Amino acid sequence: MGFRSIVEVTNAIDNGQIHTQQWFKSGGSFISLLRWNDFSVAAGTPTYQPYAAEPLVFTPQTGGTNKFIYTGPTLPNTQQKYLFSWQFYTTATSILSMVLVDVLGFYAAIDAETTDVQTFTNTATLPRYTSGEGVKMLLVQTAPGTSNATATVNYTNNDAVAQSVQMGVQGAGTIGQMVLNSYFPPNTNSLSPFGPLNSGDKGIRSVESIQLNAPVGGLLTLVLVKPILNMQTGASAVPTEKTLINQFGGNMPEILPGAALTMIGTSNVSITPLPNLGQFNFVWG
Repeated sequence: MGFRSIVEVTNAIDNGQIHTQQWFKSGGSFISLLRWNDFSVAAGTPTYQPYAAEPLVFTPQTGGTNKFIYTGPTLPNTQQKYLFSWQFYTTATSILSMVLVDVLGFYAAIDAETTDVQTFTNTATLPRYTSGEGVKMLLVQTAPGTSNATATVNYTNNDAVAQSVQMGVQGAGTIGQMVLNSYFPPNTNSLSPFGPLNSGDKGIRSVESIQLNAPVGGLLTLVLVKPILNMQTGASAVPTEKTLINQFGGNMPEILPGAALTMIGTSNVSITPLPNLGQFNFVWG
């Protein structure tokens, strides 16, 4: 049904229609300046995400496992769930920029040692946001590489139209780093973790293939996600919180059934992330 007023939200909280989920990450891999990292591969709660699946086959992801942030109980079709607030605490002295994403699925074990076209299998489809609107791609390093290259990625957009895009790939990095670079040809760093789309495209339904113009080494995983909310930490050891109903005019992001939530992040300096933790609050009605 959803909410029509702030009063309905507060009534739902009073009725116990809220779930608080703690999260903790004990560090993670090294973050280079303006390089984005996938915090799901860091130790802590939720647990490590290995991206283990049949190579080059789209593997849908659904919440309810310990790899993703638990959002509370399954609801009847008459109710909808929303993100009420997100609290973030870090002991790092640098500023961290974080994005909460819903992981829809991934294509594992892309061979970054070859320049052959690698064709993906899409027997399964997106489990949520099925039109593809708002869906973006990440390219995560799952085995270390040594060099940089460019890549041609063929995808189907939100209007079911076949598209092709070129982008930079920064293969020289650590496990868990994003290697897509929205700049083409490649620049030193990318201000966005997401792969670029062609003009007018609103998202991705599926990805059909990838081809590197030169070997970069290691293994890659292409992940399809729906961004939910951005968060930026403040000073060291000072909790940062976004309470959506207060700060955004009551515009709380909807959390779809089966959402598989995790975080990606970057820093304004090169660091090894120190422990960071916080909590999410989800409300429904």
